[in-house]
Amino acid sequence: MKAGRSTLTREEECERLIELHRELGTGQLVMLFERQLRTLNGRAQHILAICSFLVSSSVVVTAGHLIGRLDFQYERLAAVVLTLAGTLAIAAAAVVCGGVIRLRFTTQQRGVDLRAWILSNLAHRDGKSRAYRLSVLLVLTSLILYQLALGLVLFRLGRVT
Repeated sequence: MKAGRSTLTREEECERLIELHRELGTGQLVMLFERQLRTLNGRAQHILAICSFLVSSSVVVTAGHLIGRLDFQYERLAAVVLTLAGTLAIAAAAVVCGGVIRLRFTTQQRGVDLRAWILSNLAHRDGKSRAYRLSVLLVLTSLILYQLALGLVLFRLGRVT
């Protein structure tokens, strides 16, 4: 591992896992990958729950006419921001479903030898990790936009000064 880096490269991690395989065998290696994917899937479930809450909240806000019933200078801006927030929440859910929760089992990974199989599994896991990080970014941006839209309405109602 090079100085200044906190994590291993994929190649370095592969070498570590080959050593681990020599000690523990294939079964333990498969379980290790399965645990990592299970962790990502569990976190992805949390993102989906947050997205569900955000989209449901926007329906309540619009159906309850908090935005759209009032006549104030920034009403259109609040509606646009709320719509964008909902769109980002749906996009985050789509990224999670397509990139993280998508099923492909460890034993389905290609590889002509142990090294190629490990690298294939690492690439698969890393792709899911990137999708998860993107979904977190989308959800956080969505939360900020929801708060901004709500703030615009509350300022107009005089509930926030």
